[in-house]
Amino acid sequence: MDAFTVVANVVLVLAALVTVWFAAKAAASGKEAGRLAKESLVYSRETMEAVRSAHDADERHRRRRLLREIQSLVEAIHSRSQLITVGASGESAGCNVPEQRNLAQLLSAATEDLPHCLSASVPSRSMDVRLAATQAMNEVATELEKLSSAD
Repeated sequence: MDAFTVVANVVLVLAALVTVWFAAKAAASGKEAGRLAKESLVYSRETMEAVRSAHDADERHRRRRLLREIQSLVEAIHSRSQLITVGASGESAGCNVPEQRNLAQLLSAATEDLPHCLSASVPSRSMDVRLAATQAMNEVATELEKLSSAD
């Protein structure tokens, strides 16, 4: 019986050693998993920052393109209203050109507050439209400068 007890104790000690060995391996694996999780978190943050930067740049590009389209229409409205004023030889001639409707549609997509552009998009007396278009050209140029300085 003593030999059986000795053998049983040896087996139990070996089992305990094997358990400790597996626990040490599990702890090392857990430590490595924790390190990898932290690295993954850092990479996720960097990826999110890159995505956010790309989105912001895309949004600025979209706004810049829209403002340039608005600027083009405002310049056309200015020219056409000036021709109407000169051709009518009077300040009371009306100005209702297709560019005004197009401008009104574009302004609905703009995020900037452009009150002079809005005034230029409304059919009115040619002198009033020309004045609004002149102010609108400055207004759009200012907004484009703001976007450029944001880059």
